[in-house]
Amino acid sequence: MGVRGSAVAGLALALLAARAEAREVPPHPAVGAPSAEQALSAGGLVGFEFASGTTGFGLRLDGELPIQAIGPKVNLSALGSLGFTRFSDSTSTEFGDYSQSTNIFKLVPAARFTLPLAPPVAVYGDAGLGLYWARSSIDTPFGSSSNGAVGVTMRFAAGGLYHVNDKLRVGVELGWNPYFGDFSHDTFSVLAALMVRL
Repeated sequence: MGVRGSAVAGLALALLAARAEAREVPPHPAVGAPSAEQALSAGGLVGFEFASGTTGFGLRLDGELPIQAIGPKVNLSALGSLGFTRFSDSTSTEFGDYSQSTNIFKLVPAARFTLPLAPPVAVYGDAGLGLYWARSSIDTPFGSSSNGAVGVTMRFAAGGLYHVNDKLRVGVELGWNPYFGDFSHDTFSVLAALMVRL
């Protein structure tokens, strides 16, 4: 009886110790459960686009979805961008006023490679290929004309983001934007960014 009682007491103590240890270990997330790092982010960028000595206003809406880590520190995301740029210029002469403007709408899917640095800071690079629609118009004292163009555009960009908190990021981006087709130009962009994790 003494041996049996000691065995029962030892087993009870072992079970109590295992139960206490299980309480101290946090539960693992379920397999396949989405994490904060895999959540969709949306945001906007605003700034300027430069082409052949002309400065235009630039605006872009982005949606970013992390895909996977492709290295010890580099993360790959899918990015969808809807952009708008407006170039305009005007001058006055003895014959009257002359003005011209070009409005460009762009839809560019891209891949984003993000490298976290210090905990609140990350840098990234974008490579994208998409389509644009441009409409140019010219107004002179002798009449007006306009035409449209559709073509292919690319975006190669580098930027940095600062994590204000778990949901909000702010940053800046520098980009090179080649256009192919009737509106055949290379432009450079400088944009300020704000991204919100949904």
